[in-house]
Amino acid sequence: MSLFVAIAALALGALEDSGGQEPAAPQTRPVPSAVGQLEDIVVEGTLESRVRAFVDEIVAPPKGRFLARWHDRLCPGVVNLDREAAQAVADRIGDLAASLDIDVGRPGCDPNVVVIFTTEAAGLATAMVERDRRIFDHPQLGAFNRGDVALEHFMTSDAPVRWWHLSMPVDPLTGLRTVRLGEDLQPRQPVAAEGRLGVSTVDVLYKAIIIVDVDRLGGADFSQVADYIAMVTLAQIEPEADIAGQPTILNVFRQPDVAPGLTEWDRSYLDSLYASISRRRNPGSRTSEVVNLMVRDQRQDPEPAEQP
Repeated sequence: MSLFVAIAALALGALEDSGGQEPAAPQTRPVPSAVGQLEDIVVEGTLESRVRAFVDEIVAPPKGRFLARWHDRLCPGVVNLDREAAQAVADRIGDLAASLDIDVGRPGCDPNVVVIFTTEAAGLATAMVERDRRIFDHPQLGAFNRGDVALEHFMTSDAPVRWWHLSMPVDPLTGLRTVRLGEDLQPRQPVAAEGRLGVSTVDVLYKAIIIVDVDRLGGADFSQVADYIAMVTLAQIEPEADIAGQPTILNVFRQPDVAPGLTEWDRSYLDSLYASISRRRNPGSRTSEVVNLMVRDQRQDPEPAEQP
């Protein structure tokens, strides 16, 4: 068990009995993505405006940084659920990741994504941060995390699901990180994807913590919750995004009947995020590239229906 998961388990044990379960690992194999490089396009009109508003609202990179994505092997671990349910959540994350051409670890891999189900989410989040704040705000990676205000929201939120991503810069040519870390928290060396060589560094996700408050899930069913967790695992999503009326799984706890699962709109965003290979140095250009790719994708499919 990694230090990352061990600390989560220790904090969980201080609040509730987890039954001594090891985290469930995904039983899946990665599948190649069909998404390739597309030229930048500029589209005017209602669709472009809707896409731009959606992307601008949900993206949540650290200030001044590029949008980060998973490049290294992803391994979800799910704790505090029965084995079958935990495996289903881990498999959903793994399947979606594999469809984006992200390498997914085999069963028994060292988890770098931990999903914890609990009835005391705020207390657990606070206990984890207080037990070892470096996991959330490493002193040598402070500029690559979202800061004290976001961390306070992570601890005190009353949302059904809360999450915290950890990212770092790597050299796009070698795939090696460009900052030094203490050996106690040293992650695997991320591998930059071929072709992303136009910027001095790229930002990659290397860990994620997701806490699910089972008492606040409302009318959402288990598959909807699993899809929501998979979405916020694979992208840096703003927890307080105002996406009312958008056709997205991110609305599942507001309108569970409107978002029966991961939508075509969600999938389009993830495909565009992982296809973007901006060669410019301005972090905003990556967001614009995601918008352009998503508009291009939506032009090839029927425009999603307006939500009430």
